[in-house]
Amino acid sequence: MKVKKNKSSMFVFIGKDHTNNNKPFVSIVTPDYLPVSPWVSNYLTIGLSGGTFNTNEKYARQLKNVLEYFKSKNIDIENRVYTGEFFKVAELRAFFTFCKYKSQSELSNVVSINVNSDQGIENAIHSARVAEELSSADTAKGKIKRFKHFLKFMYTHVHANNLVSEEVKHRYDLAIDYLTESLKNLKDFNTECVGEAESPLPTEAFFELMDIIKVDSPKNPFKRSKFRNYLMINMYIDTGNRRGDHASLKIEDMKFEGEFNEISINRRPNDPSDSRKFPPSTKTKPHQSQVKKTLMIEVQEYINDVRTLYPKSNKHDFVFISENNTKGTAGEPLSLSSIDKIFEKLTKLIGFKVHCHLLRHKFNEILTELAEEQGLSHDETEKMRKYMMGWTRDSDMAEKYNRFKIYKASQALNKARQDKMAAVADDEEETV
Repeated sequence: MKVKKNKSSMFVFIGKDHTNNNKPFVSIVTPDYLPVSPWVSNYLTIGLSGGTFNTNEKYARQLKNVLEYFKSKNIDIENRVYTGEFFKVAELRAFFTFCKYKSQSELSNVVSINVNSDQGIENAIHSARVAEELSSADTAKGKIKRFKHFLKFMYTHVHANNLVSEEVKHRYDLAIDYLTESLKNLKDFNTECVGEAESPLPTEAFFELMDIIKVDSPKNPFKRSKFRNYLMINMYIDTGNRRGDHASLKIEDMKFEGEFNEISINRRPNDPSDSRKFPPSTKTKPHQSQVKKTLMIEVQEYINDVRTLYPKSNKHDFVFISENNTKGTAGEPLSLSSIDKIFEKLTKLIGFKVHCHLLRHKFNEILTELAEEQGLSHDETEKMRKYMMGWTRDSDMAEKYNRFKIYKASQALNKARQDKMAAVADDEEETV
């Protein structure tokens, strides 16, 4: 059982259902550990059914923020839906403003700046503080989407089977339309150009990472589990897979035959054999990933010679296990937090914040370079990229992961345009 607390009137509660194969569940509760409302509980269990636990936990945290906001404004969301009153535009506008900031504070979002007065200077400082409070666009969108989805869930179950008046339907549509437009307005919010002129992971830092993670490297920061950590980091580098993809790997997913270079990424939601409090999940489509044959041989060596040393490893088939027994977890599947700690140690040593998702970006950057060297067309490259990443056919993730290479290509194109314009100008001068 785990409760994520802060100074709040409600908390995100995480537990396991002992009547259903210890399936993890998430709820929002009061300080007395009582569900905040039946509607919220039904939404988290029914409205979000089919989602992975990690995703549902994220949605629960988003909904908690939404509920706390409206409670602070003395607005009862459920009563508003029941009565068909829904929300005034001013209330929705205030909610939109709330979503754009990290937390409620004394700071207002509009100030008058007159630098010729002491008050003007204070306002300027105040304005800068407001800017620092800005949340990311994704965080803001998450809150708005969660509120919109919760409203739809309640409306469907409260009013869908009834003869709803035109006025109630109008108020509901107004709320949904406003939230939809708010999401569109966030498209360019907080998207300043940061670091596009540089690779997300500089080449120097990347090569340093590859060097220090070697088992025999004198710079290797790990006192134990050097072999396991070396294997995990190199598998992330080889495949570009997500953190949870390899934390979920089972021995049966490793193709120790034929070319000896392939692993299967499979989705296993609510796996009863997973004893972890926060089970990892695979968000992408099932797909095959390739790793170097030499690395696969080393993984097989790890399974046969290291993994078998821990008795608890016999109770499950997950490849990577905990080798630390301070909490009696040696032999159990390696937790996501342990993987994060591996990257934290590497970050301190390299002096550059490195994490699994950054390696995913680097994978796509290198993939683009190799595709260009081999003369592959853009369409050919993107088809292969989408398969390797497990993305759907209409996914736009390639652009997000490949912004650095897109920037460099656009830079080269613009340079060519400038050179051509300069050449035309020179010709005209000679003619004159």
